[in-house]
Amino acid sequence: MIYAVQPSAWTTFDEHGADYTPTLQGAQTIARQWKAYHGEDTTIWVCGSQSTYPLMRGNVDTVDQIADMLFGC
Repeated sequence: MIYAVQPSAWTTFDEHGADYTPTLQGAQTIARQWKAYHGEDTTIWVCGSQSTYPLMRGNVDTVDQIADMLFGC
């Protein structure tokens, strides 16, 4: 499993435009840096051997907002 970070404005995963890292902590660091440098929110994606799916917003730390992204609650 590997993590990818890209702007949240991109509604679908773009494998060529993402920044990759092997750890969730690394993805969160990339997301914070992206926000600081570009002022954009990001999405952290999980890239597995079978599928790729959005895990969380890079600038979000609360369970409610993560659940909203994943489940549309």
